[in-house]
Amino acid sequence: MGLLPRESGFVESGPATHETAPVEVFVLFTDIASTFRALRTAAQLAQGLTTRIRLLLLETVPYPLALDEPRRNLGYLGRQFRTLVDDYRTESAGRPVEPIAEIVLCRDAWEGLRMKLPRSSLVVIGNRSRWWPHMEDGLARKLRAAGHHVIRTPGTPASGFLPFSNKGLSHA
Repeated sequence: MGLLPRESGFVESGPATHETAPVEVFVLFTDIASTFRALRTAAQLAQGLTTRIRLLLLETVPYPLALDEPRRNLGYLGRQFRTLVDDYRTESAGRPVEPIAEIVLCRDAWEGLRMKLPRSSLVVIGNRSRWWPHMEDGLARKLRAAGHHVIRTPGTPASGFLPFSNKGLSHA
């Protein structure tokens, strides 16, 4: 139960129902090429279902800074996201699922994910091809241990190409 704003005051809301809500597939932003592959994988999973794809960029903000003032400019991150989503839309013409991009400002990536993900979420993470462990490897382990369903997309070599136009994007 909670309170919902209304013109003449507040109204008590009933318990949340999940029967009518679409299934959400979460895609974690790792780098541009890997995230693009993860978006494709999420779209394949979503075909024929009432599904929403939510693209999450976890932006960790160090403690000396205010939480709403990250090191990287939010306008820049938003433009980078928009370009990625626009290029995905162009490449996936005819697919009914459009991703919703969201920047999550947090002190710790794992805590930011825990706040955003409902129980037993489906999470798609793009792999980067490298021989050393990276942050998303640890997040995938923690997500599985917490009961989430994690799908890792195959990685490409570092010399791999971007599957879409490079409109001034840089790796995050």
